Amino acid sequence: MIVRTVPKPNLVQRAMFAVSKGIARAAARLGGTRSVFKGAEMSRLWSDWVASPISADQEIYNDFLRLRSRAREMRRNHPIIRKYLKLLANNVVGPNGFKLRARVKNNDGQLAKPINKKIEAAWFEFCKDVSVDGKHTMTSLCQFLMKALGTDGEFLVRKIRNFKANKFRWALQTIDPDLLDHLFMRAPQGGENEIRLGIEIDLYGRPVAYWFWDRHPTDLINISARKRIRVPADEITHFFDPDRVNQSRGVTWLNSVMMPAKMLDGYVEAEVVAARIGASKMGFLQQQNAADAEPPLTDQENPKGKLEIEASPGSFEELPPGYEFKEWNPEHPAGTFPNFLKAMGRWIAAGLGVGYNTLNDDLEGVNYSSIRTAMLVERDEWRSMQGRFITMVMMPWYCEWIQFAQLSGQLVLDNRPDEAFEKVSFVPRGWQWVDPLKDVNASVAEIDNGLNSRQRICAEQGDDFEEIAEELAEEQEIIDELGLILTGLGVAAGAQAADTDATAEEKDAQNDAASGTSGGSGSDAKGRNRVVKILEARRARSLRNAERLLQASKIYANER
Repeated sequence: MIVRTVPKPNLVQRAMFAVSKGIARAAARLGGTRSVFKGAEMSRLWSDWVASPISADQEIYNDFLRLRSRAREMRRNHPIIRKYLKLLANNVVGPNGFKLRARVKNNDGQLAKPINKKIEAAWFEFCKDVSVDGKHTMTSLCQFLMKALGTDGEFLVRKIRNFKANKFRWALQTIDPDLLDHLFMRAPQGGENEIRLGIEIDLYGRPVAYWFWDRHPTDLINISARKRIRVPADEITHFFDPDRVNQSRGVTWLNSVMMPAKMLDGYVEAEVVAARIGASKMGFLQQQNAADAEPPLTDQENPKGKLEIEASPGSFEELPPGYEFKEWNPEHPAGTFPNFLKAMGRWIAAGLGVGYNTLNDDLEGVNYSSIRTAMLVERDEWRSMQGRFITMVMMPWYCEWIQFAQLSGQLVLDNRPDEAFEKVSFVPRGWQWVDPLKDVNASVAEIDNGLNSRQRICAEQGDDFEEIAEELAEEQEIIDELGLILTGLGVAAGAQAADTDATAEEKDAQNDAASGTSGGSGSDAKGRNRVVKILEARRARSLRNAERLLQASKIYANER
């Protein structure tokens, strides 16, 4: 048998073997814990990303006061944040607020116009003074609440019933969210409801009551110990935009932009200070020849013996012997300052959900298409907020107000059930077109082709079609009574075509009448009446136009 001797590995071979074994062990460990998702990877590049899977209320509890305090400080001092909150109030609420339009109907399905007018008039009167402290109309209150919503992430309003200072016996009281004690917690035991962040809830998480302090902890006057007050949930309007399931309180909307906004504020301040220093043309006195230099005198005004020269405009100073002047001229603001401001402005605008050009008042380089696209996206955000505010705030307030308005005797209606008087709608503010001529012609084309209605187009601008129609009818009566000639003044091409050409509805009615098949039967009275009304309206319109043209020709002949 031949025995072969295996040579002993040298130092280099042993080192390579040890390294390979270490790599194999590391690969085995990584293979067992490597994440399938890139976002869950653990490495040195992700070591500073700390995220904990905790409940929604636990997240709020840990950082509640600090977030709110910083948001309020930015509301007071940061120009971009102040601009955003004004945009929030002006675009969601607007200058005139939410306009009530009553839609109560009779048994025959027709609108009960006298009742609707009564309701609208009483609501208009109530909206002049809605708060218990007499500081707010309905419009100003909604604007205030929208700003508070953007800053604090929530607002609280208490409905004060049988309030004698208001003739409708119903008013609203705004409550500082600081009074809702977020430190007050109680586990559900012994038949008692659970309390989370100051809100008492039932088994399904629905609020049952709110626990408020009777005054602010940092109030100027605190002569006695504070105490908690339990207020039933049906008296409180608590509005916020939840980010997670089972979230009890709202978080400031400024959270995602606090860091870039604060850093941008500091950067702008540093650039402004540096630019001011650079504009001062500062410098240093450098000793050139020690033998010729004279030490500065020490006295009461200059105890440390500093050598200083104060320059003034239009003057030239003589340097002391043995010194020369070395200019110090920092170049600020830097050339990248405008581009950096734009980049940070876009970041902040994206976090707030508004357009950069609107938030920063920067229209450089925009055109009709780009600004229109940005405004349409931004207006969709405002419309979404308007819809939620109307559904969750305005409608519940109205439904409770109308009951007290009737009980107080200020609004006298018939004996219909209460649900009948809740058939109302709120018209939010709208926006004017970016390019009125193009957008008006497009709207006219949509109406002519049956793709849109006048009512919807008016609603997009915050107007009410019925109100406009009534005003037009009143204007027409005045015009006819005074014999004025207004034809052709300010009439667009689309409107002129609508006055002369038959609409699609008129053409269909005429064809049905000619063929005797209107509504599927030639003897259908409803279809014939419809055709007659259309033809009579066209005939009356033609007669008015002809009369106006005749009057215009007479005036023209007399002038010649």
